[in-house]
Amino acid sequence: MVRDLPFHLKKYLVGLQGIIALCLAITLVFSPERSLASQGQDLNQIMNAPFPMSQLVDKAIGGAQKPEVVASTFITAIKRFNGTDKAKFNKRYREIVRGIDSALTGSSSKPSGLSRGFQSHRTLLGKLDGATIRLRQPGAFLEPIEGGEDLSLNFDALGTLLAASAIDDLSRKRVSSAQRYARHLLQMGRLISGAARTINELEAAVTMIRKGLAILSLAAVEGKKPDEKEAERLRLLGIELTDFEQRLSTIRREMRQPSRTDFWAKVAAKNSKLLWQHVALDALALIGRSTDGSKQARDALKGLSRRHDRIGIAAGVRLSRLK
Repeated sequence: MVRDLPFHLKKYLVGLQGIIALCLAITLVFSPERSLASQGQDLNQIMNAPFPMSQLVDKAIGGAQKPEVVASTFITAIKRFNGTDKAKFNKRYREIVRGIDSALTGSSSKPSGLSRGFQSHRTLLGKLDGATIRLRQPGAFLEPIEGGEDLSLNFDALGTLLAASAIDDLSRKRVSSAQRYARHLLQMGRLISGAARTINELEAAVTMIRKGLAILSLAAVEGKKPDEKEAERLRLLGIELTDFEQRLSTIRREMRQPSRTDFWAKVAAKNSKLLWQHVALDALALIGRSTDGSKQARDALKGLSRRHDRIGIAAGVRLSRLK
């Protein structure tokens, strides 16, 4: 029948059929049920993809020299920071960060004295050569980096002071010393990324590695024998972090979506990585404070709190904070 129609009508019908087919395809792909399932699958893929940090540090400065670092290394530095450095660090934070950024972006100003008066980060020197952190040791490390407390601000402060010391040394042409601080910054980032229990701690680790690579890249051209090739190699390693930072940004955005409540409840209950279980519990707590989805998220936390394990305890703590 279509063959008997004039050519312009045939062309019209074919075009109309194409539009109808496209509309049906869009309906199937973007239906709420399929969309949620697809988004959940995508988010699972983002979370389960390997972290690049350890590999990047290996490429930059080589592998770890020891099998592990004891957690008391960080406990000591954090206690010293809180006891002697925290107040003055908070007062000078913007000045220090601006100085680091200025040096790393090639500004004409040459910051110096950024780390003057701080000592807590120096307790880490020579102690960060391990590949992993031994989290479970008698009487030491059962809350930091294990989910009981978010230590991202402490880690960020210690990392910032390591970077500040490196920049100070570069301003004095002490290139070898600056490289030493940068290598410690990279090692610290590697260790924290492998032991983090919150997304904030993971982001702090990424920041450390990005700054460490940038400082080493700058140091490569500041020495007596500038090495432009090495500087470019280190700069490109820093660019490789961008994709992972985008992954973290996606996860952080989805942590506040009430439509994700069931997904986060499943992650908290079944994911094989303790980090993502704690991130899921934090997501349920965030949704539990919102107007939409609050009851469902609270019910999910209540169900998880009945478990007789660390996830049950962690869920109970988050639930108690919502009351």
